Amino acid sequence: FEATSLPSLALKIVATTYPPPPEQFSPELRAVLASMLQREPSARPSLDQLSRLPLVRLQEKKLQAELRRIADTCTASALPPAARAEAASSGAVS
Repeated sequence: FEATSLPSLALKIVATTYPPPPEQFSPELRAVLASMLQREPSARPSLDQLSRLPLVRLQEKKLQAELRRIADTCTASALPPAARAEAASSGAVS
């Protein structure tokens, strides 16, 4: 948003209507987005409430798994070749 003053900026934000999320988004994600865009701040979910949503927890688990995979790859590439071969054969590093 662009405005020449803080009051006009606030007015633009409050007066704006947001288009609905794309249909390819899941109904659950569309509902979360709609709840986050409520005009009344008290009607919006808190960060704690958002973090407990199954959709958010699932994405968090996926991200953690990807970060572990990256960390394992980085760790494996930092090992000397003999240690890397031993770790790979034991299944400790892929």
